[in-house]
Amino acid sequence: ITKMPNPKQTAICEVHGKFEFRYTDSVIGGKYMQSSSCVKCISDRNVFIEAEIKRITYDKKEESLKTQILNRGVSKRNVSKTFESFHLETPAQYKAKELHEAFTNSVCNGKVSNNLIVCGSVGTGKTHLASAAINKMTRANKSCEIIKIIDLIREFKASWSKDNPNTEASLLDYYTNLDALIIDEVGVQFGSDTEKMIIFDIIDGRYNNILPTVLTSNLTYSEVKELIGERAIDRLREDGGAVVAMKWDSHRGK
Repeated sequence: ITKMPNPKQTAICEVHGKFEFRYTDSVIGGKYMQSSSCVKCISDRNVFIEAEIKRITYDKKEESLKTQILNRGVSKRNVSKTFESFHLETPAQYKAKELHEAFTNSVCNGKVSNNLIVCGSVGTGKTHLASAAINKMTRANKSCEIIKIIDLIREFKASWSKDNPNTEASLLDYYTNLDALIIDEVGVQFGSDTEKMIIFDIIDGRYNNILPTVLTSNLTYSEVKELIGERAIDRLREDGGAVVAMKWDSHRGK
């Protein structure tokens, strides 16, 4: 049981100056201080705690997203690449970024996207733009992956072993149903008929599922066409599939 609080008294806060507080006398003896802290200090502390909680939550979410992006084939070097960080000087560079962003935004919004065949020499930013696309699509909770063509072919060939838990059919089902697939470094493979068949089956499956595919290569468009076959290229070019020419000098070392 307590009495009514005593009248307000004044104290000094080293940060905010004067503030009011008061005691409550207990019937059984003793005093209990109420409103004994500077109200502005309490408010500042609450704001700080709230900001810290938001920061920690954001950091955990970013770490989780970073792990997802890495698991989708983006390298550690490129895990933080965005469209905003892509170096822009020439109209061709602006056009390349625009086409990649349009592709990515269509996937993120659940719309049909055009395929892209991206050709250009080393260091022009092909992997940067592809990684930025995976980054953004992952944040939009879309299934996507970037994989080097040589690794893709090795994965399929490994499935032919009876000891491999993955089957060719299960891999084909996986790669033909991703919301977006980026096949990187086209031209590193040997170009055998078996490899052409694997690539065609993936591109054809995605074509039939109306799902977009991006090919990136250091080769010219004509060389890519010869390497993976005209049938695969026809699937990619149908319905407005675009060729993105990235012919400027390497960004590396600048």
